[in-house]
Amino acid sequence: MKDCYGYPERIFWESLRRLKDPAFQPFIAYLTVSLEESRIALEQASDPMVIHRLQGRVTQLREILGMVEQSAKIR
Repeated sequence: MKDCYGYPERIFWESLRRLKDPAFQPFIAYLTVSLEESRIALEQASDPMVIHRLQGRVTQLREILGMVEQSAKIR
């Protein structure tokens, strides 16, 4: 079994799959809003350091939300 961030792959994907539970929808909504706010800020940014930081944030939020969606397909 492959290791995912120090955890067995099955446990890693199960924990992400649990985030699809209705109890976690406020958290997913927060991440989604944070992603949109970061995108808007990135479009308006002119300082290279701010742009770099926001690019990282957008990438990370996209990856997290994408992995939550992908977790439903992985058994």
